[in-house]
Amino acid sequence: GSIVLALIAWLRVPETNQYRNRDHLSLAAIFESYKIVLRNKAYRTYAALLSLSYAGLFAFISASSFVFQGVYGLDEIMFGITFGICSVSFVAGTMIGTRTVTRHGFDHTIGAGVTCLAIGGVGQWIGALIWPQALLAIVLPEMIFFIGIGMVLPQAMAAAMTPFPERAGAASSLVGFMQMVFASIAGAIVGLFVGGSALPLVTASALSGVLAFGLFMMTRNLRAAQKH
Repeated sequence: GSIVLALIAWLRVPETNQYRNRDHLSLAAIFESYKIVLRNKAYRTYAALLSLSYAGLFAFISASSFVFQGVYGLDEIMFGITFGICSVSFVAGTMIGTRTVTRHGFDHTIGAGVTCLAIGGVGQWIGALIWPQALLAIVLPEMIFFIGIGMVLPQAMAAAMTPFPERAGAASSLVGFMQMVFASIAGAIVGLFVGGSALPLVTASALSGVLAFGLFMMTRNLRAAQKH
């Protein structure tokens, strides 16, 4: 089916781009765009913030079923409800971020998001240490963590791409590559250590939140300078 659709599109759908430059599709041109994008320090910062947030998200996706069902004994229905609560928190974060960014801009919104990441990540780590049998001790901070992810991901992506309207493809593809690398590493490491405790999962969340918050604070002057 996909082959037929591709043939129909190739034969029947006219090209709408009247200013194509095939030289831009060469490997040399593509890598040159990557080099130009990566020279921008603010771009690297926003890409790292996005990647750290996504790593925390992917660590949860990778290990939550083992933790919630294996450690806390939830059945399939209760696990689905718990996972759904965290997903709703993520959606709430994106909605809060959308309202905040129109009034206060990218950095204010991302700053609030990484604060939620740090509070939620450290909160669930402390909860797992002090109340290891209490599911709410990690779910409630995880909700705060997911609100932070929802605030950071879209805004960090937009902030990273803003300086490069003519190289949006290169900028977005590099960010996508970085976030998938971070996510794969986080998922693999958490998968190695996950077992009879929630600590591997909450440690990954705490690390991603604290690192994102620390990076944001340390690059305040750098990001301000790149705007001028």
